[in-house]
Amino acid sequence: MDGDCVDGTPADEGENTYCRRLAYCIEADTPINLFGSPWGEATFDARATYLAWKYSNDWHGGIRETGGSTLSLITGADGNATPALAAAQALIWKWVSDANGTDVWDGFNTADAVTDPNTGFSAETANDWNPDSPMDSYLAHSDNLGGPYLYLDDPDALIAAANQAIVDLEIEATAKQGPWTVADSADYSGIVITGAVGPIYGETVTFNDGTTAVTDANGYVAWPDGVTSLDFEAVGTAYLGVGNNDSQDLMMAFGQNVNVTRSVVEEIPLPTPTPEPTPEPTPEPEEPPTPTPTPEPTPTPSPEPEEELPATGSNYSARILFGAAFLVSFSMPFLLLGAVRLKRKE
Repeated sequence: MDGDCVDGTPADEGENTYCRRLAYCIEADTPINLFGSPWGEATFDARATYLAWKYSNDWHGGIRETGGSTLSLITGADGNATPALAAAQALIWKWVSDANGTDVWDGFNTADAVTDPNTGFSAETANDWNPDSPMDSYLAHSDNLGGPYLYLDDPDALIAAANQAIVDLEIEATAKQGPWTVADSADYSGIVITGAVGPIYGETVTFNDGTTAVTDANGYVAWPDGVTSLDFEAVGTAYLGVGNNDSQDLMMAFGQNVNVTRSVVEEIPLPTPTPEPTPEPTPEPEEPPTPTPTPEPTPTPSPEPEEELPATGSNYSARILFGAAFLVSFSMPFLLLGAVRLKRKE
């Protein structure tokens, strides 16, 4: 614990240094003793541990961390943070105190804190107590991050904001309870932060170049070009302060710094594929040529026998190749053809 808490600086000469942390009550309806409680590492409901860490000194300027006296944290508080800090206390009672035997929320549902006027915070009117005092006596005059106190002379608005915070912080603590883990995204383009039940959204990471980014709904944040590492704070160790002299027990939680170095992704080129050999085409079978038909030989007519004619007394032979005579008859015309060969008598 000593390594987590740095001594403050006295505001006035002669004052002791104090290490201030915001602790939450875990025994409702039991008196508190701020001094002398021994502290040791402890395990609580993961949702309560998340709230004790997230809504502690570092949230929204919650308390004065250094200087002043033991109780100077009161005048160093941010009054505008009061609704969230009060809601965190109410939920820690539910998850830790009631789990150990108290009945703060017995018969009530935290989800109804806004809709049911009998659930959650209400302004105290008994004994003529003015809810605007002592609130205005220190909340309105605290640092308030340099801005005006939002609930001045409006206790109803303060109560409404605190009840709304009960609903909102229960959803947040359930979704973002630890432990947290961090891993490279599937494509190595960023990181993903994951809690016990799902992605851790809305958390700020700081890169080694000084720039920041916020995780998205999937718990993802991308690596900017040229950046090699990042840091973020996660839920860390919780401590139990055991009450002395019959005073109540307390709890507080610290964060832990997580450093992530960007993975070096070696790009291995894909091997050049060996082209498949082109198969030789299978030749189509050739059809045998159609044979040219051999023409039928033309028969040579046999020569007709020559008819020997008697000699005519001429020394010349003459061949009458053709002769014709027409005989005309009244009853039937006909054609007579004849061929004779005249040959000189040897």
